[in-house]
This record gives sequence, C-alpha cells and structure tokens, in this order.
Amino acid sequence: MTEPKPPSLLLDEMFNGAIAAQLRARGLDVTAVVEDISLVSTPDEDLLAYATEQCRVLVTTNVPDCDAMATDWRADGRTHPGLVYVTGRRFPQSRSFIGSIVDALAGLSETKQVPSPNAELFLTNSNG
Repeated sequence: MTEPKPPSLLLDEMFNGAIAAQLRARGLDVTAVVEDISLVSTPDEDLLAYATEQCRVLVTTNVPDCDAMATDWRADGRTHPGLVYVTGRRFPQSRSFIGSIVDALAGLSETKQVPSPNAELFLTNSNG
C-alpha cells in the first residue's frame, strides 16, 4: 500500500515567498499568492475557488472572513480542500515567525493532521 501524498498548500498573500520556498525545500507542494502576480489582491471567495480548482488547502490569517465564507460554502453544498488558520496570538510577528510557520506547516504535513475537505483547523505553534 502506498503512503498518501502530503497535501498541496496555497499560502494567502500575507505570507512571504520565503515560507513557500522553505516548505518546498522540505518536499512539500506549496504555492504562495505572492509568487503569482495574477493571484495578488484576489478576493477571498475567488482565492478559495482557485485553491479548490488546484486541490490546495488554503493557509490564511483572515479567519473571520474565511470562516464565514466556509460556512456559506457548506450551506450551498460546495466543497473546498480545507482551510488552515494562522493567528497572531499563536504566531506573533517576530524574528522567529517564518521558522515557526514553516515548522508548524511541515509538522502538519508529516503527521497528516491537515484538514479534511470542507474542514478548518487552527495551526498550532510547537516552538512556543
């Protein structure tokens, strides 16, 4: 039996390309909005639709809007690949921010604790 492949991720535009590059260096399939000029400033609804078309879990800090949007999608019978929420409380903007996000997302992938389709989860910071 083959091991299931790690999920593909789409990092919302509040995450810089260094995070995506470091995750790719760890073998993950990651795209960052900031790396594709056609995705920069894309409205949340369209970005989730894009993530769905690409079979990518969307990683975002925009919890209120994306949570409401996910609820609307479920009510409409629409399915998305999953959402990972990153909060400033768990990941404060400091010198360790990028490393903490990279470690946490890589850990999610390694432990296969990524959200299932139509599910959402809050990323936890194992670095403190």
